[in-house]
Amino acid sequence: INAVTLDTPEGPVLSATWSWPDALFDRDDVERLADLWFGALQALVTHARHRDAGGHTPSDLTLPGLTLGQVQGLEADVPLADVWPLFPLQEGLLFHAFYDHSSADVYTAQCALELDGPLDAGLLRECAGVLLARHPGLRAGFGQVGDAIPAQVVWRQVPLRWREVDLSGLSGAAQGEAAQEVLDTERVTEFDMGRPPLLRFVLVRVADGRHRLVITSH
Repeated sequence: INAVTLDTPEGPVLSATWSWPDALFDRDDVERLADLWFGALQALVTHARHRDAGGHTPSDLTLPGLTLGQVQGLEADVPLADVWPLFPLQEGLLFHAFYDHSSADVYTAQCALELDGPLDAGLLRECAGVLLARHPGLRAGFGQVGDAIPAQVVWRQVPLRWREVDLSGLSGAAQGEAAQEVLDTERVTEFDMGRPPLLRFVLVRVADGRHRLVITSH
């Protein structure tokens, strides 16, 4: 059976070409088999159109060794897109993230970008959302799946962790202290490793035409 999908003006069409050795099969046998094959395909199409259809199987996911029960458990908890294995460095970072919650996580990184000039805050927020939608690695949560298998679980969509702070009413030392408090609060707020994105944005308005974008990530 050689099957290909052809693009047509009416949409994609599956085309299958059947061939067989005449010494082993006659045409009637092959036609009966083909009818069963196309019947099974039609049943799959009908099922897929049902509103409750869907779901992954272990073979749909990158991480090997998962059972159907484990996959179904993940899908019941998160909007699942894929499950990836961890690189050795990621396993080490995950260990440290779970090991000690009594002090700040040294792997929480932060940068603050000074933005001068007119700024469309709504558009900037929309761009941050597009960034998360475009890159699946930014939609990954980290933890253990099933029998303590370390993995990164990629979500189809994640909430955008964004907030805005207006400090334009302050000046001098008061504004500087308030701005530093924003950075410090973001820096010490732990990420839930299993709930992506491990990325937060805070847009601080300093004055007209002056903003600071604080990006905190793990």
